[in-house]
Amino acid sequence: MGARASARNLLRVGYAMPEMKATAERPGFVTSTTRPIAAWPYAIALFFFALLWLEVIRHLRTEWSLNPQYGYGWSVPFLALYLIWKRWPARPAPAPPDSRAFPIAVMCFLAFLFLPIRLIVEANPDWRLLSWALALAAVAMSMCFVFLAGGQPWLRYFAFPIFFFLVAVPWPTQLEQVVVQNLMRAVATINVSLLNIAGVPALQHGNVIEVSSGLIGIEEACSGVRSLQATLMISLFLGELYSFTISRRFLLVVAGSLLAFFCNLVRTALLVWIGVHRGIDAIEAWHDPAGLTILLVCLFGLWLCSLIMQPSSVAQPSRPAYKIDSVMHNVPWTVLAALGLWILCAEISTQIWYGAHRPPSFVTGRWSVQWPTSQSDYKEVPVTTE
Repeated sequence: MGARASARNLLRVGYAMPEMKATAERPGFVTSTTRPIAAWPYAIALFFFALLWLEVIRHLRTEWSLNPQYGYGWSVPFLALYLIWKRWPARPAPAPPDSRAFPIAVMCFLAFLFLPIRLIVEANPDWRLLSWALALAAVAMSMCFVFLAGGQPWLRYFAFPIFFFLVAVPWPTQLEQVVVQNLMRAVATINVSLLNIAGVPALQHGNVIEVSSGLIGIEEACSGVRSLQATLMISLFLGELYSFTISRRFLLVVAGSLLAFFCNLVRTALLVWIGVHRGIDAIEAWHDPAGLTILLVCLFGLWLCSLIMQPSSVAQPSRPAYKIDSVMHNVPWTVLAALGLWILCAEISTQIWYGAHRPPSFVTGRWSVQWPTSQSDYKEVPVTTE
């Protein structure tokens, strides 16, 4: 009996040894058998990232609302969240970093810079360099959090949805003006050439086209930069949505840029032709419908291009077997909570500072404008939108 009991114990030990060995081969990795963490760490993460990204969105909302060129920015945060949600089920196995000191130090440094950046941004809301500083700080801190949770595999896997938010940040002013000016001149040059080929005399003066019925100006809204930026955003989104390779994504971006320029050229040519044959005043009635129609054609054409570029068969990766609790233990929640409180204090301090130094409001009088309608040389000159 004693020999049989000893044999059973040896068999039990023999069956248990492989599991113990498999656990020992991954030092520092918290397995799925670890006790699930409480709900408060998730609340801390939500609190931190809500403060961080809502502050960035609050700063950019003015540009998104007042500048039609960046009106698509309101959709970018939701699209970025959708891309993260779409990638989440097929996430790779995490590999927590050997050292957490560097990503934690980066997060603390960027959070420390948040206060001086907010102080300067509050006084210079239209300084686009500061918009990029805020957005890049939020992206960098988000990437550090992902690196702490899942290491290099998660850093590479979730990088694109996080960096995708940057397409909603306004371009630097100098770069934007260079692109806009070149597009306006190119559109004006091509339209003048088409009019001359069609037998309609036309002269180009920079971005202004002179025809027999008057002067037609190619303004910023008609340069095509608005459709170019929106098409760039949608090209990047579709490339990620359909899991294209890098080469296919690049081709989709190029195709979208060319399609946006061609559609805008068709729109301006149509408006210029209407201005030549029906007068400058007729352009106003066709301006917005033509712009909306061409934009829809451009977006539909881009979506059609993405469908054509899809591979014949795409392998769907399987859902990982590990639990999310196994990686959340690797995040320093106390540090994350402290950084969230620091960002909150920075915002409150900024509002208190500018509220205390705001000059008292006073009324000096009411201003009004009286046009010299009684003079013989007074006349109203309409400003064309095209």
